[in-house]
Amino acid sequence: MFERMIAIAIVLAAGSPADVARQEPVAERFVRVSEWSIRGSAVESPAPDYPPASLDAGITGVAVAAVAFSADGPMTTVVILESPDEHTGAALREALLRWRFTPVWYPGPDGAWAAAGGRGKLTFYFEVVGGVGRVRGADEMPGARVPPRSPNSGAGPPSAPPPSAPPPPPPSGPPTSRAAPPAVSGGHGTDAAIIDDAGLAELRAAGTPVMLDPRDRAAFRLDGRAGAVNIPLDELDVRGPIELPSDRPVVIDCREQEWRCRAYAGRVESHVARVVIYIAG
Repeated sequence: MFERMIAIAIVLAAGSPADVARQEPVAERFVRVSEWSIRGSAVESPAPDYPPASLDAGITGVAVAAVAFSADGPMTTVVILESPDEHTGAALREALLRWRFTPVWYPGPDGAWAAAGGRGKLTFYFEVVGGVGRVRGADEMPGARVPPRSPNSGAGPPSAPPPSAPPPPPPSGPPTSRAAPPAVSGGHGTDAAIIDDAGLAELRAAGTPVMLDPRDRAAFRLDGRAGAVNIPLDELDVRGPIELPSDRPVVIDCREQEWRCRAYAGRVESHVARVVIYIAG
């Protein structure tokens, strides 16, 4: 009798078999984070080996991977978006699958910090120097603008309250005057000149400008200009300071709406001395 009562209590606590069957696993949350945050969260980050076939052929260049990692540590997804060749891409994927991380912390619905996985992009450069191949992360490259690591980085939740906490009440008394926000240069964050075919020919006659295509990879692979550099907008802050020379004009190859090209040019201006926007005639 006693054993039967225990069995009934267990069933009541757990629910009927049908109820248990209807329960679905809770989907893990993945928070989009920057490349620098991904690297700061990594506790194990083995570098890829330089494939012998690529080294022998003198293959060099940039590789970019879209990644996701679980809150409990392992890398779960690696998609090679760009690589110098198939061997370097395979070597990078193999190395990234061995990376391990601390969780990403985000403000949960109850106002407390909650652990999540992270997703974003990682950039690497395959180089051959003196016949020796080396692979460097974006954070190891000259010119990289790596922000200082947050003091809250680590295995535990941040010490500061979640940013979703309600703001303090406004001060009492009459409102004080506030300065107007500064105007945005050019209306779109840049005063970059618009040039046509004649202007582009003039630039090329005076030197060697860098043609920069801001579109996504699929569009660039379809009809990108020969010799152009393709850096999608969400990779610009990482790759721009590393890959764009500061002593040569940068020409934005505008195939989209002008305001989009101006917004992109405004971001490029923080990396280089001169930017112009080329719109074919």
